[in-house]
Amino acid sequence: MWQRFCTIIGGLLLMVGLLGALRENHDEALAVSARMGSGQWGRHKGSQANQQEHRWARRQEFAFDLSLVAIAVGVALQTLAGAFPEVPD
Repeated sequence: MWQRFCTIIGGLLLMVGLLGALRENHDEALAVSARMGSGQWGRHKGSQANQQEHRWARRQEFAFDLSLVAIAVGVALQTLAGAFPEVPD
């Protein structure tokens, strides 16, 4: 019984983690594309725009890392469920 629970929760975590990682990767690609298009590579250090961009980058990195943790936990749960098959009564 617990194997099914681990498999379902692991699968959900895998899907959420993969979708989150793909979204964060897409957002970062859009940001880099926007910077290249508008020539915003040379911001002054310590400026308001530079600080805001660093805060945004830290949030994006945290969200990406959280997605990777969800993927790792999902893989671990599914592996655990597969390693111990259900014993029929």
